[in-house]
Formats: sequence, structure tokens, C-alpha cells
Amino acid sequence: MIHLEVNQKGLRGGQCLPAQVLKDLGKAASRGLKIRAGKVVSVAFVSEREIKKLNKRYRKKEAVTDVLSFPFSDGEEAGEILICYKEAKRQAKLYKTSTRVEVILLIVHGLLHIFDHHHKTKQQEKEMRALTQKIMKSLSLPCRL
Repeated sequence: MIHLEVNQKGLRGGQCLPAQVLKDLGKAASRGLKIRAGKVVSVAFVSEREIKKLNKRYRKKEAVTDVLSFPFSDGEEAGEILICYKEAKRQAKLYKTSTRVEVILLIVHGLLHIFDHHHKTKQQEKEMRALTQKIMKSLSLPCRL
């Protein structure tokens, strides 16, 4: 099963995801991705400045992005997801959803990348979208995709 270790240090009050939500998300993603063995994924929230810097360094794109994911290498547990909360909040407003739902969607997106799902081709994008929708639906959450 996927265990999410979330650093919510930079968030306040209602911005934080409750432990039960994170546990349910880990279970839903594990079922959707067919992960049985224990995998640990670290999730952290970073500033616009930090995510822009990392996006430039790792993706050669000089822009703020919503989520970056990094699979661990050399047999380590799983990976790391970085989310820009301010960007997630902007997107939530744009897509008329709650920031919490948008953050969960970004975590799901990051998890799919960590476990080797991508959207470089139309077919990959279609498969990734379907899997994202399946996981979000299993959490009884809307999915804007």
C-alpha cells in the first residue's frame, strides 16, 4: 500500500489535509495502481519561487507549475511530490472546485508519474486521465479532467 508522508508545515488550519483523507487517498491510489507492497511517498508544499526554480532545473521550463514528482531511484521506497499551494488555489478557482480537491488531484497526478504513468502521447494521456478519474471517484471526489 502507498503511505503518504505529508509535510504541511507551510499550510494553515483548513489548508491542511486531515490524516484520514491522506490514509484514504493512499488506499485508493494503491487499489487504482495495483500496488500491494508498502511504498512511501513524501509530499511537501513549496513556494512559487521554489517550484519555479525546480521546474527550470528538472524540466527546463522557467515557469511556476502546480506539481512536480520525483521517483526515487536505486530501489528506494517510492518517491516525492512537490506541490505549489498557491498555484493549486488559483487552479481551484479557475476550475470552480475546492482547493482541497485540487490538491488531492495534484497528489494523484504526482503518484501516477511516480509509478510510471505519463502523458506524452494521446494514448498515455487518455489512460492517465481514466486512472485519475477512477481514483478520484473511489474517493467520492469530483474530477475536472
